[in-house]
Amino acid sequence: MDEISKYRDILIRGRECAVRSFDDWLMKLSAGALAIALGLVRAGPGQPPREQWTLVVSWMLFTLALALMLASFRTSHAAFTHALTQTADALDPSRPWRETPGGIYTKATTALTYISGVCFLLGVVALGYFTTANLGSLR
Repeated sequence: MDEISKYRDILIRGRECAVRSFDDWLMKLSAGALAIALGLVRAGPGQPPREQWTLVVSWMLFTLALALMLASFRTSHAAFTHALTQTADALDPSRPWRETPGGIYTKATTALTYISGVCFLLGVVALGYFTTANLGSLR
């Protein structure tokens, strides 16, 4: 029973740290990239920027990355709560070792985080393409 208690303590500490590191940086980078992408739009005389669709795509991808990351925070919290419930099952002390800790919420959190990262990277590619296509007119 001591192993379950230690495992439960690890889960509690993990839940407290779940919203840090990769998730935080991905959100900060996505928000910053979105701000930069929005800053590339300027009103004024002259030719309109080339390949404008790539700029719009980058906005959508950065926004989607932020929304998915926010959703992953909720599923991460649910995963830790579910894992803690699994460890509290006094009738079946082997339950945490037989089931995936956090259940489906753990898989959802992982998927949302990976998809958010892919959206961020694709947004960077789209923004880079727009910037390259308009390098001469941005000066």
